[in-house]
Amino acid sequence: MGVEDRDKLVEHPTFLEHIRFFFDTIDIDHMGVRGFDLATYDGVKSNAIQIHAQTKSGKMPKEPERRWPANRVKTFKNWIFDKFPMGVDRAKVSYLIATLSPAAAPPARRDATNLAQAEIDRLALAFKTIMDRAPDHPQSYFALADIHWFPAPVNCLHHEERYNPWHRIFIDRFEKALQSVTGCEDITLPYWDIVKEPPKWFFQPPFDSYVLPIDAAPEYPAGLKTERYSAKAIFKNILAEDVPATIRDALDAPKFERFTELIEQAHDDGHVSCGPTMRTPDIAAFDPIFWFFHCNWERLWWAWQKRMHATTLAAFRQTLENADTDWLDTPPFNELKPFQETADQAIDATQYLYEDAAQHLFSTVARVESGNIVADRAFRLHRKSRLSVRVKDIARLRIRGSFRVHLVANGKTVAQHAFFQGTEPHRCPSCVTREKVSVDLRVDRSAVAGKRLEVRIEALSVEGKDRWIPLSEVGSPSINVRELLTVE
Repeated sequence: MGVEDRDKLVEHPTFLEHIRFFFDTIDIDHMGVRGFDLATYDGVKSNAIQIHAQTKSGKMPKEPERRWPANRVKTFKNWIFDKFPMGVDRAKVSYLIATLSPAAAPPARRDATNLAQAEIDRLALAFKTIMDRAPDHPQSYFALADIHWFPAPVNCLHHEERYNPWHRIFIDRFEKALQSVTGCEDITLPYWDIVKEPPKWFFQPPFDSYVLPIDAAPEYPAGLKTERYSAKAIFKNILAEDVPATIRDALDAPKFERFTELIEQAHDDGHVSCGPTMRTPDIAAFDPIFWFFHCNWERLWWAWQKRMHATTLAAFRQTLENADTDWLDTPPFNELKPFQETADQAIDATQYLYEDAAQHLFSTVARVESGNIVADRAFRLHRKSRLSVRVKDIARLRIRGSFRVHLVANGKTVAQHAFFQGTEPHRCPSCVTREKVSVDLRVDRSAVAGKRLEVRIEALSVEGKDRWIPLSEVGSPSINVRELLTVE
């Protein structure tokens, strides 16, 4: 269901599938200043009786042409009678492929493993051309990669709500640079589906590496060549980090805050799986694999938006759980420096199309696992109990570079996740606003029951000299263990 059919009578509506489409942007803005939050589930639920009374009487909306017809009022009343179900998208995901007419459809971004040799050759031409441009050329490879971290200033946004919008604009900029090459005007950036082994052509020039033409920073001088692991080693690492499972959990999350938390966890694990250059945001974007890697995260956000019917700004607002949306629509909190676009301008997903919408990673029904839910929600316990182990309040500014958190049972790692950050986090404006972070580890109870458990933190050096960090060095983080429930 969407805006176009919101006036059909529904006997058992849910918020995600039906109710969130009942309110236009004008309603949300108009009532927001009066203390009625129509942009979130909690806001609509808490004001449902008043909303029903006002819409049934015809007092709201004020414009006669926008007043609710009887079917919409009755559907809303049915939602109240059913005790405000949040709901999920119970449709199969076949609708995810865009239904735009051929004339209107944007060109699809392709799966890198499906490219023909002629397409790879043309992409190589585009990459080689922008790599050969002078570093100060605004559409040179160096100038675009340096936006991510080094050279200073640090711009990129990680581990916060603007992560997805910022990187969407970043990937668009790089794609436009490729399209600026003569003969490549209609080219699109392919994506690397990270649940597959990277294709062989990633390890052939010019995609295999990049040499810095000038200094990026004192520790990254001119002449430095990017490095990464072999295709088989990368894929082995991705499976060890359990990236596919984390992606599935993210795509099943009905709320954006949970989706972005999980998808960035998978992103962090993917980064450190790829090799020395990709381990740190310092110079990660200089490794050519970065662009195919990040195009995939844009694809997954697009797929999630499609599934949750959140491809427009108004619909996207309905997936937000927190009432504080300054990051989305309030200057300067919604800025995506150094880009001119703001977070709200990066939400529209209708302008994108991908060759595959990641159906193989979607559950038939979207649900989310949690260790803490409100009492009025139905839930289910797993037959095979799953645990969430949260390592809380890690003082991340005391760690130079990315790190990995391990859950160890009888001396053996049974769960692990990485945290992706620069070697100078204190210079990152986004990092310093979140001095302490938490990392969630999920594990089957059978893997830990009766065993001696401990948490370890491993600093991941760019030079490959990893080391274990005493927890006392990072603020003595605490541990919280919960049994996971499936929200119905």
